[in-house]
Amino acid sequence: MKVLVTGANGHIGSNVVRALLKAHHDVRGMLRQVADTRGLDGLAFERVYGDIRDMNAVEAAMRGCDVVINLATPYITQPENPADVIDPAMDSVRNVLQAAAKLRIQKVIHASSATAIGTSKNPSGLRSEKDWRNDGEMPYTTAKVDSERIAWTLAEALEVPLVCLNPPIVLGRFDYRITPSTRWVFDMLEGTTILPKGAMCPVHVLDVAAAFVSAIQHGRAGERYIISGPSVSFKDLATLIKTMTGKGPGYSPAPRPVVLGFVGLQYNLLRLLGRPALANVAAAREWVHRYQVLDTTKANTDLGLSSHSAQEIIEEVIEWGMYLKAFTPQTTARLKERFPSRDAWD
Repeated sequence: MKVLVTGANGHIGSNVVRALLKAHHDVRGMLRQVADTRGLDGLAFERVYGDIRDMNAVEAAMRGCDVVINLATPYITQPENPADVIDPAMDSVRNVLQAAAKLRIQKVIHASSATAIGTSKNPSGLRSEKDWRNDGEMPYTTAKVDSERIAWTLAEALEVPLVCLNPPIVLGRFDYRITPSTRWVFDMLEGTTILPKGAMCPVHVLDVAAAFVSAIQHGRAGERYIISGPSVSFKDLATLIKTMTGKGPGYSPAPRPVVLGFVGLQYNLLRLLGRPALANVAAAREWVHRYQVLDTTKANTDLGLSSHSAQEIIEEVIEWGMYLKAFTPQTTARLKERFPSRDAWD
């Protein structure tokens, strides 16, 4: 099967390319000329260059392919201009689906996000593919929700077989540019973060990559799939990291209004001082006293989804951070006592 991967050099993209090659697919990766390609070093696949916002470049990259995996969207949680995140996400799905319709691509597999599924105020509020977030605050959230909605609208209008995969926070190897997700865990390992009441679902990037490959054959057109690991409360996550490393993030069960008030106060104060904020106000509104508990039944059944545990995921983030030399000397010394260094990744 000839598969085009847009955004092939990204964190998920570099792992998807590897998984496709191991499954003996013929892989073409679409990259920008200025792309950081360290995650693809040593891999034998066809590279084409172009911008996802250039319709002619998208069509040229797609020609001759059977399936398209669309991963080309910015992952920026605090953009200077919301349009820097929202516009490319919208252009990406428009161009990919229009080109797919013209070239009669067999299937488009689009990377959405569990942020488009949303969270619950209820700790046991299980959410499934039938749910949509309607309370987004961050431009990234808006981009993911709106781009997936327009993807479904265009797929129906253009009669393009579309599958959407919705992973939550994705962690693991080959994150050279350090995504906001990985940076957040690095900060927890440094002990500079305070977690509120709430819960989230980390997922290993290898599980996500495997799901994209499986979706080529087994993903049903017209379906969304949540690709997630088990839910873990922020309290348990803080305890887990401290147990694993000897130090971890703080945890505060303070009421939501108190936490949001504190976050807003520090944001405004640090802004006056010309310093970067320690916490994202919009992200706090989305996550404080909010619970991400996701139903993966459909992905388990159709795609054979398997999930690493939260401990396995954190272990890999630690090893990756050590490999990148991303921690302070004090944290590096502490982690070295418990985790072996790795010289190579595959």
